[in-house]
Amino acid sequence: MATPVVATVALLSLLWLAAVEGTDLDALLAFKAGVTADPTGALRSWTTNDTGTAASVCRWAGVNCSSAGRVTSLDVSSRGIEGTLSQAVGDLEYLDFLNLTDNALSGPIPASLGKLKLLSFLSLCDNAFSGEIPGALRGLEKLTVLYLNNNHLTGGLPAWLGTMPALVYLTLNKNELTGIIPPELANLTTIQMLRLDENFLEGDIPVGLARLPRLQLFNVYGNRLTGEIPRGFFNMSSLQGFSLAKNAFHGELPPDAGMRSPNLLYLYLGGNRLSGTIPASLANATQLQVISLANNNFSGQVPVEIGRLCLRSLQLSSNRLTATDASGWEFLDNLTNCNALYEIIFDDNNLSGAMPSSIARLSPQFRTLSLAGNRISGVIPPGITNIVGLQTLDLQYNLLTGVIPDGIGKLKNLQELQLQGNELTGPVPYGMGDLTSLLRLDLSDNSLTGSIPPSLGNLQRLTLLNLSSNGLAGHVPTELFGLSSLSSAMDLSGNQLDGVLPREVGQLVNLARMALSGNHFIGDVPVELGSCQSLEFLDMDGNLFTGSIPPSLSRLKGLTSLNLSSNRLTGAIPPELGQMSGLQELDVSDNNLDGQVPLHGVFANKTGFNMAGNSALCGGALQLRLPPCLSLADSGSTRGTNLLLKIALPIIGAALCLPILLTVLWRRRKTKSSTETTAACIRSVVNGNFYPRVSYAELAKATDGFAEANLVGAGKFGSVYRGTLFLNKAKNKPAAAHEAVAVAVKVFDLRQVGASKTFLSECETLRSARHRNLISIVTCCSSVDAADGEFRALVFDFMPNSSLDRWLHPEYGTTGSVSAAGDAYSFGITLLEILVGKAPTDGGLGEGRTLPEFVTAAFPERIEQVLDPTLLPIEEPDVAISISTVSTVSSFSEDSEVRVTARDCLVSAVRVALSCCRRAPHERMNMKEAAAEMHLIRNSCLRACGAKPSVLEA
Repeated sequence: MATPVVATVALLSLLWLAAVEGTDLDALLAFKAGVTADPTGALRSWTTNDTGTAASVCRWAGVNCSSAGRVTSLDVSSRGIEGTLSQAVGDLEYLDFLNLTDNALSGPIPASLGKLKLLSFLSLCDNAFSGEIPGALRGLEKLTVLYLNNNHLTGGLPAWLGTMPALVYLTLNKNELTGIIPPELANLTTIQMLRLDENFLEGDIPVGLARLPRLQLFNVYGNRLTGEIPRGFFNMSSLQGFSLAKNAFHGELPPDAGMRSPNLLYLYLGGNRLSGTIPASLANATQLQVISLANNNFSGQVPVEIGRLCLRSLQLSSNRLTATDASGWEFLDNLTNCNALYEIIFDDNNLSGAMPSSIARLSPQFRTLSLAGNRISGVIPPGITNIVGLQTLDLQYNLLTGVIPDGIGKLKNLQELQLQGNELTGPVPYGMGDLTSLLRLDLSDNSLTGSIPPSLGNLQRLTLLNLSSNGLAGHVPTELFGLSSLSSAMDLSGNQLDGVLPREVGQLVNLARMALSGNHFIGDVPVELGSCQSLEFLDMDGNLFTGSIPPSLSRLKGLTSLNLSSNRLTGAIPPELGQMSGLQELDVSDNNLDGQVPLHGVFANKTGFNMAGNSALCGGALQLRLPPCLSLADSGSTRGTNLLLKIALPIIGAALCLPILLTVLWRRRKTKSSTETTAACIRSVVNGNFYPRVSYAELAKATDGFAEANLVGAGKFGSVYRGTLFLNKAKNKPAAAHEAVAVAVKVFDLRQVGASKTFLSECETLRSARHRNLISIVTCCSSVDAADGEFRALVFDFMPNSSLDRWLHPEYGTTGSVSAAGDAYSFGITLLEILVGKAPTDGGLGEGRTLPEFVTAAFPERIEQVLDPTLLPIEEPDVAISISTVSTVSSFSEDSEVRVTARDCLVSAVRVALSCCRRAPHERMNMKEAAAEMHLIRNSCLRACGAKPSVLEA
């Protein structure tokens, strides 16, 4: 049985343990009380029973105790708890380890933490603590780790931090600290990591910091520090990571930098104002993996010794470094021996000359090559396609020439290809469609030709496609509009693309910007564009779009800019566009729009709405100063106005009698004058021929009442009928000597605007023209028809084998002048008729299409669909015809030859025909060039068939 003394001691011990445990319990419960949200249930086990007592706190989650039952460790990190940190935590007097990393705690850091004299590890990083660093923490003499980074701490950097004798790791980065770096930090003789980056610190770096004997990582990135970098940092044997990037340091690097830095791994000095040359001595820091000197003013060449380092990353962009064909690229030759290298960023310098072929020997693990914004010339090395691990290739804005390597499709991992702003030529390689990992493709501002390969439709991850400002031609493949991944931009502007815009354009539902301006697109603006709900910018100006503006565009709620200028759009502006609240800029200038201009939205903003060059528009906001729109309501009047009219009407009527009379007389005289002008013109035409003018009745009889069976064809301004007239073929023969003459009667449809003008223009031209290519006119008719309507017609010699286009569209008639360009146009039309087997007025050309437009729509990929089948060759697989690649139009020459199929002969002939038929006369191939090209095509075809030289020279 225990003695009374022993029992007393045991009882006192139990009471003491209960008391001390109660102190820790209260502190932890106060901590929990400060938590306002516990999404992961981190403190769920922190509970008491009904009597207010609890099982030992040492069993609570995140709590560890000593053998005596005192709380020594509290770890509630990365649990997402919210709230404030209770001052009661300072009562955990035996606490050695406090980790609250990565939560959402806010408010000030409790000064009571300064009472935790045994604390060696304190991490409050990645929270939302604010205010200044409490001075009470200076008493934590055993603290080795202090992590306060990624908060909202303000105020200066405390000088007393330099008095903490055991501190090894100090991270205050990513806060809002201001002021200077205290020189007292040079007293932290045990410090290994000092991170002060991404604050607002100013001034110099204290020189004493470069003498810290154990410093391994020093980072002051992203502050406002100035002055020169203390030289001692470049020869610290302990230093492994050194980052002073994005400040305002100036001066040069010491010539012996790196000589005594055997452990240096990372050197980040970018974004400063450093100058001079790059020291070759850096190569002595043999452990270097990353050198970043970008965005400074370094000059000269990259030392060849740098290439001997086995770097992982070399970042030298935005300096004034040089290289030429003679020297400066040697460092790159050496770097090809390093398998660890994954990126070279060397854009915006003064590099020139050609890229060395050694670039093809870069490691298969190499991922990023950026040489943009230099003066690099020559071709893209074909061997670059061997770097199969390449993810980013940025060569934009150099002086590169030649073609894009055919093997580009081997770079299966490529995500970004930037070749814009060079002088590249040739086609877009079909194999580019194999780059199925590609996210961004920019080939703009080059001289690429040919058509857009449909294989680009395979790039199902593409977010940006820019092919603008090239010489690309033909139709846009419908496959491109199936790229639903396109979200940033599709820019095809500034090319020679043609045809209608496919309806599949509505599938681009994620696209923010579409630019199609400066091409030759025809047809309607697709209503399906209204399905592109993500569009913010839509540029379709400078094309040949016709029809009206589709109201469906008003469904593009996010659209801020719409440009439809310089097209051939007609009709009224849809009032729905005025309901687009986000539309800030609308340009419909230089079209043929008419009718009421809406009043709301962008139409009320004179600076945001441009409608110049549409003379038939009316109404709209007052500031637009358009004429009012007339309506039936304008003729109505009020009762008071009627009363006024009853009084004023007799007076006004009398006053108008005389002017009305004069007006009638003037109109009669004008009509007579017009009739005399027409008659004079007709006489001028007929006087030079043997035949007299004919009447409407004679022409009706000659064509069997303009019977449909005699209809040869129809055009915009009229129809042509075959008929037979009995005419006297010689002036000196008697009237009885009439003969039956086969004629073509062109009857003008005077309901069409411009038809009368066209009749007079043709009369005037035929009066003065003497040209071998014009069909002879027989006579003409200006009379009235059976219904007393105005009737005008021209009668030509009927030529059964001649193109109807010579009657329906004589360019000479519409232009009023005879020219060599007209000869070329006629030759081109005739050549197309031969090759296609269709006349310009044949059916099957498509609604409103001309013969050149019909052929262009299939040229060159689908040319077999429009060629006369009898011309298509039956080729053996091994048979090819020798043709050339020198001529700029048909690509035929006798100086340089390649092997292509017989089909190419026909394609080249079609190309000559289309070149002669271009709309603008100055763009047409002249007859001398056309004859030379056709001669070369003929010779190449004959040569391939084994013709003798004598035949070729004929």
